[in-house]
Amino acid sequence: MDVEAIAPAASPGAGSSPPVVAAPFRSWTCDAVAVILSAVLRSGVRPESLRDRAIALGLLRHGEPGRRATLSAKAASRLLLCGYRLPAQAEVGATTAALRGHLADGRRVFVALDDPEEPTVCEVTAVHEESFGEPWLSIVELRAGAGGGEQWWPLERFAEVWAAAGAGLVVAAADWRDLPTSGPLFFGGLRDCDGAYHWTTAECDTDRDGRILRF
Repeated sequence: MDVEAIAPAASPGAGSSPPVVAAPFRSWTCDAVAVILSAVLRSGVRPESLRDRAIALGLLRHGEPGRRATLSAKAASRLLLCGYRLPAQAEVGATTAALRGHLADGRRVFVALDDPEEPTVCEVTAVHEESFGEPWLSIVELRAGAGGGEQWWPLERFAEVWAAAGAGLVVAAADWRDLPTSGPLFFGGLRDCDGAYHWTTAECDTDRDGRILRF
């Protein structure tokens, strides 16, 4: 696989403007979510099919012709959990520390870069802590029907670009059985005393087999 290294950005000089940080990433296009689902499910998910499923669940309304359909972080999370029965959710206000924690625990991490209205969807596959004397990330750009080549980004540079795009993130566990059976917390939110999992972004509850308990 070809690997492309992204050079660190030059340090800003005196009088230069600070990096622009956009508002938090709050909506995902159906196209972007379909690309992520295709990667997780290892099968093609058409945006039209995803949109129909979201409409059937009451998560999306029929839009105007030619207008791009988008899902809020809550709606996208509910679609992942309820529509596709995946232990996954979109996160609002995600940080690089949270991203690295998900990777360390073996979860898959997808991010949105560039224009939030038409984002470039990438999967962050690994953190290389000491490869070049500073942390670097391995990132693969995802496209409908295919994945791109691997790129290596310095963590600091990635954090700037990601923050400017609103820091959109979707995280997915490999299996429902990877959810903890003890303790009050799990990566998606809170674990109740009765064993139910409350998914914070989706605002719904599941059991450890992915059955919806509250929607």
